[in-house]
Amino acid sequence: MGHSMGVRVVLKALKSQSTKIARNVFTMAAAVDNDSIEVGEDFYDATGNSDSVIVFHSKNDRVLKYAYSGAEFDYALGLLGPEDPNDIITHSSPGNPATPSVYVVNCKKRIHAHGAYKRTDQVYTYIAAFLAGSATGQFETL
Repeated sequence: MGHSMGVRVVLKALKSQSTKIARNVFTMAAAVDNDSIEVGEDFYDATGNSDSVIVFHSKNDRVLKYAYSGAEFDYALGLLGPEDPNDIITHSSPGNPATPSVYVVNCKKRIHAHGAYKRTDQVYTYIAAFLAGSATGQFETL
């Protein structure tokens, strides 16, 4: 599990491997480019080195909205989710063994601050449901 810049560390570690080394990677407020897990991008290969990558994001995250966007002149994955959701559906589809399994969880109704994930029961409820195998879809809204 990684938060903010910690997600960058986790994805770089996964990217440096040649085989799957993790079961599930939960990213919260990811301070990486919003297209970085799409096919051909910097961390796409990292997503294949775990059984599942779960991206939690919220458009209400002011740190990512202003600090990340101001520094990088782009949007963060943890702010708006993937830049091209169709790419995630096509190239990172759960159930297709030829692609990574990426799940995207929009937390806009629950998360209103950069550090709020750790204080939000619905995030933990989702994680528990995911680990129990009862998460319902590739794209969810809490």
